[in-house]
Amino acid sequence: MLRIRAEGPFGERDYFQSPRLLLDREVITLKHAFLSGRRLDVEATLGRAPRYFGLLEEYLYQAGLPNAFKYIPVVESALRPDAVSPNGAAGLWQIMPSTGRYYGLRIDKVVDERRDLYLSTRAATQYLSDLQAEFCDWMLVLAAYNCGPGKVRKAMRIANSSDYIRLKRHLPAQTQRYVARFLVFVQLGDTCGLLGIDPDVSPAQAATTQAIHLSGQVSLSAIAVLSGVSMAVIHELNPAFQSGELPVRDTGWRVELPQEAVVRYFRQLAEQEGEQWTQKEKPSRGMSGNALQQNVS
Repeated sequence: MLRIRAEGPFGERDYFQSPRLLLDREVITLKHAFLSGRRLDVEATLGRAPRYFGLLEEYLYQAGLPNAFKYIPVVESALRPDAVSPNGAAGLWQIMPSTGRYYGLRIDKVVDERRDLYLSTRAATQYLSDLQAEFCDWMLVLAAYNCGPGKVRKAMRIANSSDYIRLKRHLPAQTQRYVARFLVFVQLGDTCGLLGIDPDVSPAQAATTQAIHLSGQVSLSAIAVLSGVSMAVIHELNPAFQSGELPVRDTGWRVELPQEAVVRYFRQLAEQEGEQWTQKEKPSRGMSGNALQQNVS
C-alpha cells in the first residue's frame, strides 16, 4: 500500500492509509466491487498508467504534492485525455473551461490544452497547490477539486470542523463517492500483485514516443505523410489538437509521434531537401520529454 507523508509547514501525517479513511463503509464497498464485477475495468484503466504516471509523478514532486495524486486522473477520466464530461470538463484532469483559462490554458477551435498532458498537468498541479494553501489538508483538497472550494467551506462551517471524516456528510454525495474512489484506486494501484490485478498494458500504451517541436504553420496531414503514421495515431498521441492545420505562434507546436515515426519524418524531410540527418536525441518510454527541433514554413 502506498504510504504518503505530507511535509512542510503543515506538519507530517499519514493521509491515505488512515484506518479512519480505509474502513469507511463506502470505501470497503467500492473496493469489493472493483475486485469482483469491475476487475476488467480496473485492469484496463491501470493498463494506461505506464504512459502517463512517470510525467505525472514528476510534476507532482516539483509542486510539492503527494505522489498519490497521480490517481486523481484515474478517477477523473480513467486516464483518457480525450474524455469529456456532460458539464464540459475535459482531459485527463477533467478541467472546466473557466478553470483552464484561469490557469493559462488555451481553449478554442484550434487547440484545447486541457487535453495536453504537459500543460493540463501543470495547470492541475497549480490548482491543487492553491487548494492546499487554503485548506491545509489533502483530503479537503481532494474534495474541493471535485465539488469546488465553496462547497467545502460551507461543509466546514456547518460541521464546525476541518476534519474530513467529520464534515464529509455535509458534502455532495458525488464528492463523497469521488474521494472514496480515489482511496480505493490508491490501494489497488499500489498492491496490484497482492490483489491479483493484472493491468492490461497494450503495445500502444507501452510504445516509445518522442516529440518534435515545429515552428511556423503546421499541417498534421503533412506530418502523417512524412512520418508514415495515420492521422488517427497522430490525434491519439496529440488529443489537444482540434484542427489539422495549426497556425503560426511564438511558442511553436509540440507534436508527439511514435519514436520510429520521428526517424522516418526527419529522414523523409532530409531527402526532400537533399540533406542527411542523424538522430542524436534519446527516446523515452511512454510520453517523452525529449523534443527534436525543426523549422517549417
